[in-house]
This record gives sequence, structure tokens and C-alpha cells, in this order.
Amino acid sequence: MSKKLKDFFWILLKIATVVEVILGLIWIGFNLTGFYEDSIAYNYIAASKTLVIDDYMGLGYAMLLGIFGHGTIMYLVQLLVLLAAFFPYDVTDKTRKINYIFADLFIVFNPLILQTAFTILPNALILAETVGIIRLLLHFYRVTDEIDVKGQAFNIIGIVLLEGALGLLNKDYSVLMLVFTFPIIIYGIIKKKRNAMNILALSLLACFLCININTTRTDVYHYGNVEKSFNYLMAQRLAFKHVNESSEMVEIYYDRDLYYEMLSGDKVPERLGRSFGRTLEKVGGKENTEAMYKVIADVAKSKGFGHYGYDIIKDVTYYAFAPFSTAGLYLTKKTETLIANPLSGFFSEVPLLSKVYLLFSEAMLLIVTLVSVVAGFAQLFDKNKIKDKRKIWYALFLLYMIIVETIYLSFCWVRGFNYMYATIIVAAWPLLNLLTFEGKEE
Repeated sequence: MSKKLKDFFWILLKIATVVEVILGLIWIGFNLTGFYEDSIAYNYIAASKTLVIDDYMGLGYAMLLGIFGHGTIMYLVQLLVLLAAFFPYDVTDKTRKINYIFADLFIVFNPLILQTAFTILPNALILAETVGIIRLLLHFYRVTDEIDVKGQAFNIIGIVLLEGALGLLNKDYSVLMLVFTFPIIIYGIIKKKRNAMNILALSLLACFLCININTTRTDVYHYGNVEKSFNYLMAQRLAFKHVNESSEMVEIYYDRDLYYEMLSGDKVPERLGRSFGRTLEKVGGKENTEAMYKVIADVAKSKGFGHYGYDIIKDVTYYAFAPFSTAGLYLTKKTETLIANPLSGFFSEVPLLSKVYLLFSEAMLLIVTLVSVVAGFAQLFDKNKIKDKRKIWYALFLLYMIIVETIYLSFCWVRGFNYMYATIIVAAWPLLNLLTFEGKEE
């Protein structure tokens, strides 16, 4: 890659970062004492006092709220942890370190990520711990087994502790982290990297222990939710968005009034699912409810992929391209997703500046992405250049993370598209761009 193109990229990124940080700091000034209205946030505040959680929450985050409160101090803690997670500690070259600090700020001050640091939700800390684990794991492969014994020990302890902490924040993401890192660990085992098997075993143990610690304080029904069983998730994914359209669904019930009463609550799949679940369990008990979920999903499947396929494809697309989807949905004023509520919270204190901030940031990310794509294709098809296999493998790993996270959000966490829960995907996009211009000039 030419030095001029690389210099252009970093100049563009630095200018965008400076503007983004200025807008972000002003936004922070107006929102430092604010509160984003969300039912899960209220549940966490209640859990911080009782330490009772449900199937969708983590005990660790409730405990942190008990320590730092649910206001300014907690917001600043989350912001500092995010900045620390991305900071390039291990880069010694001065120019590269400066570049990476700008890249760090460009990611953290993306409004879709920054907003999560100023909400009472564990999403910012989940992103920070995910980044921390992956950085330690990649560093583990860079250090020499025989020489850097202390470095190896630090990496292993750090990975296991962060995996355990992630399990306390959110058990789903503790399992997802194992899925994220599994290919890297297996690669280390195949290459006979010392302690790779130990990392796998200890990570599994930390995940198992922390999930079980969560379980000791879990009351599935405490906050009005239902258990996340496989049959429930299938019914939620395939049927609940269309349940009011399906005459076959009505025939399942003996009491049509009960059926329509359940429909009248909400059209959002998750909340509609909770309404169904609570009513069904009250009427028929848990076992019969599980059977009913299966029947509901089977009826939806019998109608063919065309019945539910559009919703799945739409959610997958929205999540896979989360930063661009959010800006596009806002500009086109789409209302079938769940971005309206978080965006109204984002705009609430200083509307005009917040809108400029959002659109500028996502526009610059799109421009940087297009520049990276053009440069990447130029490198890919330039036969005179030696391909940097390390960058290709890193890019494939980031794409793998985007795919895994998209599948999880689209199939296991169906609430309609909400960028607040896609911070890993939002962060992965600029990281993919940076890979194209990382390293020495050719």
C-alpha cells in the first residue's frame, strides 16, 4: 500500500476523531446526570438492593450498582473501563501508538457505544471485557513460552478472571465469549502452544462457576419475565411477530377471549412472549406451556419460510451492519424496530447537537469503511505485494465475531433491532477498517 494512501487514511481518521470527541464531550456534559428510561435498567436498580436477578440479568452488574450507584459515578466508571480496554498499552512505536489512541477514541466516542456507558445496562462493560479477553489471548500467542514465563502467567490469569467477571455480568455473553475465542484456542492447541489447553479448561471452569453463582440468586419470574427455554425462543423468533395474523393460532386455544386478551398487550415479540408465557403458565402449568410454545412454533414453520423469513433476514441485516442500520433507520424514520426509544433518550437533553453527532459519526465511519474496502481490494489483487496473512486472519476473526453476535441477537434475543445491544458489532466495524492500514508502509 502506498504511503500517501495510508497517510490520507490516518489524517481522515484523526480529523473525524477530533470532531467526534468534541461533540461527544459536549453530549456527556449534558447527559452526565441523566437517566435512560429502560425496563431492564429499572430491574437492575431494584436488583442492586435485593441481589435478586432473573434469567436476563447478571448478579455482578447488580452488585456494581450497589457500590457505585445508578448515576454519574457509574457512568464515569463505565466510560473509563471502555477507554482502558481499547488503550494500546503494548505498542512501543510512538507514531503507531498515537495512531492507535486516535483509533481508540474514534471507537469509544462513536455515539452508539458512548451512549451505553451512560445507561444503567451492562453493555459497555460487556464490550470492554470482550475486548480485554481477546487482547490478552492474542498477546498470549505473541509471547515466547520459554522466555516470557511471567507474561504467560499474566495472560492466563487475566483471561480467566475476565471470563469469570463476564459470567457475572451476563451469562449469555460468558458462553458467547467461549464461542468467540474457541477457534483461537483450538489453533493454539493444534500448534502445541504451551498452556492453550489450560486456558480452555480454566475458561470453561470460570464460565461454569460464575453462571452457577448467578443461578443461586436467580428468580426467573421475579421481574415478570419467563424462562428462556429453547421452545420459547423458537416461538418468539418464528411466531410472535405474526401471531395476531394466524387464524391457526386461535384454533389452538379453547378460550378465544383469553387468546385476544394476550394479543392486546404488545406487538413487540419479547413483551408479547412474556405476556403469552405468564398467561399460559397460569392457565396450564409450565409443562403444558412448553408444549404450547412448540405447537406455536410448529404452526409457524408449517406456513413456510416466507411467513417468518423476511423478519429473520431483516433482523440479521440490521444487526450485522448495526452502525449503518441505525443511521439509515433514523433518516428513513422506520418505526418497526426498537431504536426509537434509545434514540429518544440519546436526543433528549440536547436534540440538535445529538442529531449532528450521530449522523456525523456514522457518516465518517461509512467513509472510512469505503476507503478501507477500496484499499483492501487493491492489496488483495496486487500480485506484486506479499500478502500479510496475520491481518487476513484478524479480519476473518472479526467477521466471525460479527456473525456469531448477529446470530445470537437475531435468534436468541428477539426484541426487534436495538443498537444498544450490538456494541461488539459497532466496535468491530472500525477495527476491520484499521486492519487495512495497520503496519509499516510498503
